[in-house]
Amino acid sequence: MDKKDINTLGGNIIFKEKSIKHWNRTPIKVLFLVLLSILCGIIGGIIFSRFNESYKSRMSDHLCKYDANVINVINRVNCSIVGVNAYLKDISSSEGKLIQNNLTGVIYSEDGYIITSFEGVKNADKIYIKFPTTLDIVKEAKLIGYNEEYDICVLKISGNGYVNGNFKDDIAGVSHGLKVISLGNQYGKSNTYTVYSGIVNGVNSNGNMVYIKSDFSINELNFGGPICDIEGQILGIGSLKLNRELITQGQGSIYISSQDVLNIVCEIIESATLI
Repeated sequence: MDKKDINTLGGNIIFKEKSIKHWNRTPIKVLFLVLLSILCGIIGGIIFSRFNESYKSRMSDHLCKYDANVINVINRVNCSIVGVNAYLKDISSSEGKLIQNNLTGVIYSEDGYIITSFEGVKNADKIYIKFPTTLDIVKEAKLIGYNEEYDICVLKISGNGYVNGNFKDDIAGVSHGLKVISLGNQYGKSNTYTVYSGIVNGVNSNGNMVYIKSDFSINELNFGGPICDIEGQILGIGSLKLNRELITQGQGSIYISSQDVLNIVCEIIESATLI
């Protein structure tokens, strides 16, 4: 017991009561905790706001680097795109050397029919199809038939269960300004795509045929490959024959409309089946 808290009076011990004012301290503590909570909330809000702005900025930078529409089209169409390697005899060589033509093809059906540009495989001694996988699958193809005027041909490989492209059978809704993407995969590997994107700047007809024109010029290696909308629907096939002059002039590129391609391919397959 502390001596200063004890007085003696007439032999009696008198204890001094300490004055502890609980009613004074409790409201101060509550007020302090409230203010602390408000302060923490403000600081947390500022941190979250800055983090959110930073996240949005990073996402914006990411979207600037990668076009989500293009990526979606590649993901939807890539399994139906193949590399076409045609080996043509070199007429200038007396030794019978072969020249390799690389272009793109599109799988038409699950049982191995493939569409490409006839000009690229014309007079080919051997034609091989390469699939865009890490397994380096290569299959020899047979030329089933062709339409030289419109530069379309049909190849056939053995096997079944292939992923066919989604060809649009009516392009009545395709017009100027539609966002389109051209895809090529001439080497048939998972990382060798050549991609161009832009808009349709012309839909023209020549007799019964309809052609789609884009505002961008494509690489020769995209010929035989598709032009697609952002849903991954194939709107046409790139013609090597029709685009030769446009390549050098940089005046866009021309595609045979998918509805006409389908008609030509059906005729070719039907004729080949009847033989």
